Amino acid sequence: MKIEPFYTERLKIRSMKLSDAEFAIKNWNDEEAGKYMIDEKYESANHLRFLLIGMDEWEDIYMLTAEDKNSKETVGTCCIGKEDGKIWSIGYTVDKDKWNRNYGTEIVKALVTFAIKNNINILEAEVAKANTASKRVLEKCGFKIYKESSFQKRKTDIIHPSYIYRLVI
Repeated sequence: MKIEPFYTERLKIRSMKLSDAEFAIKNWNDEEAGKYMIDEKYESANHLRFLLIGMDEWEDIYMLTAEDKNSKETVGTCCIGKEDGKIWSIGYTVDKDKWNRNYGTEIVKALVTFAIKNNINILEAEVAKANTASKRVLEKCGFKIYKESSFQKRKTDIIHPSYIYRLVI
């Protein structure tokens, strides 16, 4: 689904466009940056564009891009989608060249604000136990470990033990 852009101190969060596919693939397919993503490596930006073409019709799933308000440079991607009942799930990535600048925290806080404005009361995020940076970001944003789990990276044999973090708003 498309949304009206919303803003943080440094970022504009907007609906993902087909033109964002190159940036997303660069990050998601990167060995280090995409290591803990559930998604498999995409064949190409065109493959991702094909998947995103019907995005406007998706119900209760928002694929988003975070860009610097001043430079217009893309710094990350994020998503929020309805999982089950009243539970919504979030995910985010930050360009590897932008790590350690608090963009992840700013993106997650923006998703929490979006949830509040849209009467979403429960947010969850699944994070690999080995992903120390993402665990720290979620904890800074008020998320708490809800339960232990694991996930398999799609189309691979890689299984990551994980935590499900939850924030009740």
